Amino acid sequence: MALAAPLLIHVGRRSALSYGKSLCLGGMKNILIFVAGGASLIAAVLGWDYYAKNVRDVEVYQSLGEALSKSMLRDAVISAESYKLVFGFYPESVEALRGGAFHSDPASGYCKCPTDYYYQRNEDGETYYLFSKGRDCLAFTADDIHPELTDDEKQNIGLRMPTTNMASESKESC
Repeated sequence: MALAAPLLIHVGRRSALSYGKSLCLGGMKNILIFVAGGASLIAAVLGWDYYAKNVRDVEVYQSLGEALSKSMLRDAVISAESYKLVFGFYPESVEALRGGAFHSDPASGYCKCPTDYYYQRNEDGETYYLFSKGRDCLAFTADDIHPELTDDEKQNIGLRMPTTNMASESKESC
């Protein structure tokens, strides 16, 4: 009984000591469950904090996002060319191009808000720009990611690669 004295837990008007044997069996079990749950919650919070500071920002995860973005861009180019075959012109927006086939740019995961790929159809409707804005979330900068296509593929499609002297008017916005 001397060991149970420090465990004065008040339940309503009666203390846990007044429950006698139930404290040793049922009450102790509840206390252990409560302590284990609290410890699990603390471990989860500390684990997420460690992940956010040390794992998520690792270069390898960004490079995986860039590789996935290149692959998805290639699929998007195929979608744009298929769209033109069906409708006779390229889509007006990335949303129309997407058609549910691909989502926001995986390489933009470090921006304040993940963004879509940069897509702009030229006025003539016969050519377009399509690329990832990269880490800085700004179009027409050095870190932009372009689809990997062969030279033959580049010649037979409406995709145009931006030149280095194009000014960036794109700002990161949500």
